[in-house]
Amino acid sequence: MDNVTSTESEYPLPHIKKCSLSFINALFITSTLLIFTAIGLFLFKVSELPTPQEQSPPPTLETRADAQNYTPPPAPKSTPQTIIHSFSATQHLIFFASLITAVLISLLGYILATRHVARAWSILLPQDARTTPLKAAILLLIPGINLIWLFTAFRGWANDWKTVQQSHPNLSSFPKPAPAG
Repeated sequence: MDNVTSTESEYPLPHIKKCSLSFINALFITSTLLIFTAIGLFLFKVSELPTPQEQSPPPTLETRADAQNYTPPPAPKSTPQTIIHSFSATQHLIFFASLITAVLISLLGYILATRHVARAWSILLPQDARTTPLKAAILLLIPGINLIWLFTAFRGWANDWKTVQQSHPNLSSFPKPAPAG
């Protein structure tokens, strides 16, 4: 075998699978709308709760001693549990179905987006890439690290792909990444 570097030979044409970024965006938009539906239902129910003034009319105090010894009843506490317990069966169904569906749709979108990132990194040969496809995908799944890793996973891939395209003339027909800036 010849010991040839990747810049001296033709780059193997990558097998590019079709991916739909608009589908992933639609999943995230749908899950966001479902979360807002659940939050809206919760806030609507909060606005329906009676205020302490509406709960019971003040008692008629006959004497001055009654007025001095009177203590109003404690106001009921509006905790999330009491608000959710005040939902009707239909409201319960809408609230929890919205939240559960939103979480499942978000997970599906996140998995698909991570898979597309791994596919993009798999196009690059190991000697031309700054990371592996598995590492690029796994680090996007770790909370906190993913916020920093997004820059490497997307911008780093674009820079690496641009370098590979400039080094290999047989890749000139493939799409070029947008210029940074």
